[in-house]
Amino acid sequence: MSAVTAVEQVIGESAAPLRVPGISVVVTERIEEVEAAWRQLEALGIDCPGQGLDFVRTWLDTFAVRKEDRVFVLAALNDRPVVLLPLYRKRWMGLSVATWLTGDHLGQQAPLVDKGAFAAMSDFDRHQVWNRLARVVLDTDLISLPNVPTDIARPTGLADLFHSMKGADRGYRARFESWEECDGAQRNKHRRKVDRQQAAKLAALGVPHFEVLKPGDPVDDVIETMFAQKAVRFGEMGIADPFAPPHVRAFYRDVFDRAGGVLHVLRLDGEVIAVRYNLTAGGGLYCLISSMTTCAATQSGSPGKQCLLGVMQSAFDEGYAFVDLGRGENDEKRQWCNERVELGHYCHVLTPLGHIAWIVQRLGEHVRASVKGNRNWFALAKRLRRGVAGGKS
Repeated sequence: MSAVTAVEQVIGESAAPLRVPGISVVVTERIEEVEAAWRQLEALGIDCPGQGLDFVRTWLDTFAVRKEDRVFVLAALNDRPVVLLPLYRKRWMGLSVATWLTGDHLGQQAPLVDKGAFAAMSDFDRHQVWNRLARVVLDTDLISLPNVPTDIARPTGLADLFHSMKGADRGYRARFESWEECDGAQRNKHRRKVDRQQAAKLAALGVPHFEVLKPGDPVDDVIETMFAQKAVRFGEMGIADPFAPPHVRAFYRDVFDRAGGVLHVLRLDGEVIAVRYNLTAGGGLYCLISSMTTCAATQSGSPGKQCLLGVMQSAFDEGYAFVDLGRGENDEKRQWCNERVELGHYCHVLTPLGHIAWIVQRLGEHVRASVKGNRNWFALAKRLRRGVAGGKS
């Protein structure tokens, strides 16, 4: 006999309960109605900052997301919360899509789940959980859950019910017990020599100083400098600056204090020359933004790499379990990261139009993966992007 015994679906405040065999599910626009369950699930551990209630509250406050566009979906098993999805109902290509509330500002997202409860469920019960969740999100053409770690989607059964495809990018983490273990595994004799040479170049220009700032420390000027440095870099790359809108910058300032921010800052004679903006989650650090000075003379000392060296040493000395550097491969991730996080995109189609949208999404991701997997194509794509933006090729 299945452990899943009853279902209750509640839409907003005025809808009458609908009872069918299954699990208990609440769908609401009011975050207050799921707050207690959210705190209970969060206490079991979160896998990324976007699962945190304080992070999401800050997002809602800053971006003034309309109440009718919010969709909080909570599933419980025998009154025990097991899954929570904070979603956002938006328009895309003329369709209504329910997707992650916080958009693409995080390298990965995932349902907030009780992993212990899912481990104890049968395959049938796991299927029933996702089947009921998929059925109760109304007034959308599809549910789209991009950039979910596959090691969460597979054990919980999400990957079995939702359409899925492999993401074009992977996430990258450095996971070590200590700085000594990290240093021994990731830096060889040549790497240490290069780091010393770069440090000497910076020291020849002034007095370098690395510091770690946390909530309560004066960080506003550092964050503003970081955004200014990023704006220049985005312009060079031919990419629209996602941090340009004032309300986006306000969000990152506010969430730093409310969701466990950590700033790693490298200064030269007191001037900020490199920054890494992190949030804490799951016992680790998630780097959301990194920046470096626009001064060519200072760049000769590789302040970004010197700052990251300080990040790794300080993070593991302070006892963090890992440092997540986000998705997409680059030199710094190849140097420091010993863990790859496979990401998948998961979608549940609710209408014929939603099926067409899913086909378009799959095609787009396939093209992205093909371009990124071919060095020549990828180089051409970057030149075209800079050309369109008016940058150098």
